[in-house]
Amino acid sequence: VAQKLRRRAGTVLAGEGLVEVKTFPFAGPSDWDRMGLDADDVRRRQVLLENPLSAEDPGMTTTLLSGLLRSLALNIGRGHADVHITETGRVFLPRADAVESPVYGVDHRPTDDQLAVFERALPEQPHHVALVMSGERVRSGWAGPGRRATWADAIAVVQHVASSMHVDVTVEAAAVAPWHPGRCAAIVVDGETIGHAGELHPRVLKAYGLPARVVAAEVDLDALIAASPAVGPRPEFSSYPVAKEDLALVVDASVPAGPLERTLA
Repeated sequence: VAQKLRRRAGTVLAGEGLVEVKTFPFAGPSDWDRMGLDADDVRRRQVLLENPLSAEDPGMTTTLLSGLLRSLALNIGRGHADVHITETGRVFLPRADAVESPVYGVDHRPTDDQLAVFERALPEQPHHVALVMSGERVRSGWAGPGRRATWADAIAVVQHVASSMHVDVTVEAAAVAPWHPGRCAAIVVDGETIGHAGELHPRVLKAYGLPARVVAAEVDLDALIAASPAVGPRPEFSSYPVAKEDLALVVDASVPAGPLERTLA
């Protein structure tokens, strides 16, 4: 069931025009500084690696936004003005009662007691879903001028994902980094905050070299799935081609619909 609902979330995000990306699950203090996290922010507490790929990213990430903002900055730097990307993946949250993981030999299978120690050393690894949108949400074209993505769009996408799972979410005002304190919303399910959405703080945008008014969201996907009452029918795309013309005809009431349809065909 959980896998079906995660796929459903991906279908909804694709329907919203978001492109899925996969980023490295590593981060470090420079990410938290650029995101404007306070010194005591719980997201700064990481699972550190013995042999990290980079000294700048010594641990596992606690938020998908760290990778998405890097990816967005890379795309913006290469000349892409309108970038709407999303990622679904795990974050790694150290347990308060975690023990240090021992290193056993490879000459025998770990005993049940040794495996239990491993289990206590593992971090919590919930699935999150996050997104960032920059530039036009509605593209400019022959129909008229477009419209930039706003913080309301980020909230709406989260609401659509929740609705596809038959989960009612409440939107409340919040002030959490890296979002703008006046344009940030908490996503609440059954009285529990499971994520946030809104417009990123100008200082965060400057730190990443991003344009103004970038919006983002991140929610605990496992919490949404746990609140879902049932799988239900999955959303389907229409199998009919796009309708580009709309005809209105005035004919005598005695003309049957069949011959008229054949004439038009």
